[in-house]
Amino acid sequence: MTLEYRTAEFMGTDGWCELDIESEHARSILAAIQPELIEHLA
Repeated sequence: MTLEYRTAEFMGTDGWCELDIESEHARSILAAIQPELIEHLA
């Protein structure tokens, strides 16, 4: 199973911050947490 993201946000020190899902940094974050997201949604 793979996930497709339209938007993604994370809790930063100043509240919710939107990730630029086109950036390599954001893609690596999303790839790292994908197993936990799939488990949570299953």
